[in-house]
Amino acid sequence: MKLKYYILTLIIMVLTIGSLKAQKQEFELTIPYNSNWQICDSQIAQYFRKGKLVIDKFTYFTGEVIDTYKNGAVQMRGVYDESGMKQGLFTYYYPDGKIEREGHFENDDMKGLWSFYNSSGELILKAKCETSRDFTPLFYRNKKGVTLVSEGNGKFELDPQEYPKVIANTSFFKIRSLEGELINGKREGQWKYYTLDAPLSKNSKVKKLFYDDTFKNDKFLYGKSYGMYDNGRKYVKPENPLSLYPLKDLPISKFLADYAFGDYIASQKTLSDFLFKNAEPFRTAESFFYGNNMKEYESAVRAAMNLSGDFQIESIPEKYYNKDYWVFFNNVTLMNSNDTIPVSSETEIDFLLLKDGAIKDVSVKSELPEEVTKAMKYYFSHLKKLSPMPYTDSVSIQLRLSVEHKMGFLNGEKAYTSYVILRDRKNDQSYRNYLVKDSVVLTRKAPTFAGKVTWDTFLQTSIKKYANTISKGSGQGGSKFIFINYVIDEQGNVVDVKNDIEHMKGASEFSEVCENIIKNSPKWIPAELNGKKIRYEMRQAFHLD
Repeated sequence: MKLKYYILTLIIMVLTIGSLKAQKQEFELTIPYNSNWQICDSQIAQYFRKGKLVIDKFTYFTGEVIDTYKNGAVQMRGVYDESGMKQGLFTYYYPDGKIEREGHFENDDMKGLWSFYNSSGELILKAKCETSRDFTPLFYRNKKGVTLVSEGNGKFELDPQEYPKVIANTSFFKIRSLEGELINGKREGQWKYYTLDAPLSKNSKVKKLFYDDTFKNDKFLYGKSYGMYDNGRKYVKPENPLSLYPLKDLPISKFLADYAFGDYIASQKTLSDFLFKNAEPFRTAESFFYGNNMKEYESAVRAAMNLSGDFQIESIPEKYYNKDYWVFFNNVTLMNSNDTIPVSSETEIDFLLLKDGAIKDVSVKSELPEEVTKAMKYYFSHLKKLSPMPYTDSVSIQLRLSVEHKMGFLNGEKAYTSYVILRDRKNDQSYRNYLVKDSVVLTRKAPTFAGKVTWDTFLQTSIKKYANTISKGSGQGGSKFIFINYVIDEQGNVVDVKNDIEHMKGASEFSEVCENIIKNSPKWIPAELNGKKIRYEMRQAFHLD
């Protein structure tokens, strides 16, 4: 029996088809996606994929695939081979038909020359790719319009924040910039990566060196890491913490579904029924009493707002939760000198909660983007099994959602934070007691795994150690799920490790193994709130198959 693991923030969901497992099946489908490229109902879709879906031991696309915007304009065109890997020329387009990026894939990874363009049709980056992470810029023009590399020559500073849809961070420690030199298309000298969250002085930016790679005539000689506890540790293979791989392809290849399909266990069958039986998705609430419904409402609001590129929401710690209010906030946004804070807005969400726990007659009045308000209405109307109001057939619920912005300075840089306040009393303003009142923007950092390897690698290595134990005690087959809750304390220690018995899916005999894996993890870099180290609750899911 194999032990597979799933990290809660990035669920790798393999589509299970049930009765279709017996033999290879092929389907010509048009699949709707939201703006995050998660499968969704066509009512809230922003994109559609037309192509052939194959279900065998795995689920994958094959043949020509065409992605379109909701108005029918082509967003991407390319070909998958018989095993589901991207091969040959792929072209991506802006809504008006201009090319966004174009290049070749070889065995599902980028290979050869790739060209990237801005929405005006101007070339911003041309790169020679060995892989999506091992690339050499031959041409690069920054956001200010200055050409730093031309025909493979030039000293440059590449900022991933300038083109976040082109250049992605793959490191836990976000890279702020890459500085290097090219001579006749070959990497030369030191290529230095600096962290995004480098310490900043009041009037100037002080960059922190994180990786330092040395090249000679395009050959990698060695690198040094200056990350947490490394202090110049040498490595013989480049880390390559930046990637040009299209961000949309990860959720597509993992068949990730949106909020309405439920959690990552329930959504597998729901997704199968949706794709092949045209069954409408509904999310089953985990609400055990009427007062607990607010948590479900908050999750629906959060899911809808995360469809906007302006909001990637982080929750404020538990002490900011009140039975009547949920206060959560967007990550800190750094501002240029001429930027202004966005206008605050109010949203009204009204609906009837029925005695069977379903919702009907949802109304949303809002100044938020149409995509967000439309998804909000859809998500609320597709919640079921909420806790009803006792002794009534229905009750009218009025929720108020305020989006406010607080200006401040993050270590000397002008910045603002967007607060999102959800409450169920129209005129009650006491939620404002939960907002910070000083001039410093509230910032929170989640814990970061500080081992010598990534969290993925640590889990894989730990799982292998227990492989024999798991195999001998496997018993009968079938998928089983284990959930382990734990806390990273103020010193970065893993404490309060315990299994989630209520949500255990037939795998309690393996809980001790999974608990030990978490308990034996190295120290973490603790979470912070306003520069103060805090306790942080974590949750890890394991899947036995």
